[in-house]
Amino acid sequence: MLRCAVLALLALVSLPGAAHARCKPSGLTAWPPAGEVGISPLIAVTGYAMDAMVAKEHAARVRLLDAQSGQRVPLVEWTAQSAGYRTHQVLLKPDRPLKLGHRYRLEVKAGKTWQGGKVTADRPFAPARGPDGVPIEWRVRDWPQAAPAWRQRPVDGPIETQQFGCGPAVQARVPVAVAGSAAFLVQLEGEADAHQALVVPQEGTLILGHGMCAGPFTMAESRYAAVLVPVDAAGQEGQAQTVYLTAGAAAP
Repeated sequence: MLRCAVLALLALVSLPGAAHARCKPSGLTAWPPAGEVGISPLIAVTGYAMDAMVAKEHAARVRLLDAQSGQRVPLVEWTAQSAGYRTHQVLLKPDRPLKLGHRYRLEVKAGKTWQGGKVTADRPFAPARGPDGVPIEWRVRDWPQAAPAWRQRPVDGPIETQQFGCGPAVQARVPVAVAGSAAFLVQLEGEADAHQALVVPQEGTLILGHGMCAGPFTMAESRYAAVLVPVDAAGQEGQAQTVYLTAGAAAP
């Protein structure tokens, strides 16, 4: 078990924050992180393993509250939910513009105990946490910045597989450079496998696929087209770029 835990640390994959490559029974994260957002932010909630139910059952388990009035702001699905490798992600939008100058808290209700793979009790609502582990509270402001812009075009790359004691990690690493802070909407398209997830870069690199325990994409085929769209905390999208990922290809 200790060996699996050590090896898991070597197989991290970047979902918006889920500790999806660590062999543990659950993990939950959200994006954007704490800070400032525009009036119509795109919100990603991602659950790993046992906590996948939070994204699946978001209507009952995810809420956005005006911190000043305590009023709940309804959230609606922005796209179809995404099921990756032992993960589940939902992309949400407020059903109305948020109020300028107000602060909002994103809260989630996770399971507390499980028996036979089923939840037997729930935790109370608690602050969602971002990829940095900080509880999420946003301040809404005018958003003068332009949509994220590419500084350079991303390049094609290899899909690599590493065998670990608890399972394989199948990943492609795509360096990305955009002006401004952004996550990326990634549409991964193979011959029979296609779905979208929001992925947060790690030190300027998107890690697509999965670690040995979980990740945003199953990566079951040998070649994919990956459509990358940068998106900022105001929900603004930049230009799409496409790269091709191939098992066994040489690194750029």
